[in-house]
Amino acid sequence: MNKIEQRTQVPKNYLVTGTISLLTLFLSVNRLAAPTSNLVGCALPTYLSFKALETSGSEENMQWLTYWVVFGLFVFLESIALRVILYFFSWYFIFKTLLLLWLQLPTFRVSFSLEV
Repeated sequence: MNKIEQRTQVPKNYLVTGTISLLTLFLSVNRLAAPTSNLVGCALPTYLSFKALETSGSEENMQWLTYWVVFGLFVFLESIALRVILYFFSWYFIFKTLLLLWLQLPTFRVSFSLEV
């Protein structure tokens, strides 16, 4: 963020506020909600997944593998029942985006352990 702030001469808080406002607008417009939600769900996790593969820590790999399973579940459910989901739950894409962001944030590293 500091590099972007130096290059653009725009304060960080304006950049964050503008990005959040733009995402909220795109999620509010029905035609743009699905692509915006999927972009938020793919962009940063793809980069961080590749970085995790370069390290030797298996805990971080497990976290990102779990994330991709959850993301894949969302995409699968959307492919078979999106109209039904939107009929009963009109704010679906906003909640999906918030859940995916929560799963991505390092502060809330959600870890699932499957003991065999």
